Amino acid sequence: MSMGLPDRHNKKQVLVYLDPELYAASEEYVLENHLTKQEFVGLALNRRLSEIGSSVVLQTRHERLLRRSSSKAARQPVTKTPSRRGRIVMGGWFHASMVDQAIGDLSEHDTSLQSAIETGIASLLGEAAGHTGHLLQGAPSPGTTQEIPEPDDELLGLLD
Repeated sequence: MSMGLPDRHNKKQVLVYLDPELYAASEEYVLENHLTKQEFVGLALNRRLSEIGSSVVLQTRHERLLRRSSSKAARQPVTKTPSRRGRIVMGGWFHASMVDQAIGDLSEHDTSLQSAIETGIASLLGEAAGHTGHLLQGAPSPGTTQEIPEPDDELLGLLD
């Protein structure tokens, strides 16, 4: 066993707080594409960075021997930060220098990491919906809410 530097040495954690609906669609995308949530967050941020013309590209792939199944993430309880209430966190660890460059590029466009990742996720999911026809159909934009319609009685009868 190697006693070298920890895996997270020279890395920064990047987190995004998602509405439950966007989180669920993101989880589906992650599973269908055999990604980790860290890879997904990196892809989403890379997507947004490329859209604004940034040359920063976060490393999203890493070798792993197994895929750990973690318990479901819970909604954020009442916190001091109202924008996080009712949201579920997703994130990963990336090279610190690349994260710092990404933050600098985003700040030139008056964009936060939170907003950039949400926009990147919406772009990835929208692209996937165009190919598969079921992810995020009619889903709201990041940061908005949408009422869920009542189930159709005729369709419910088919489930019996």
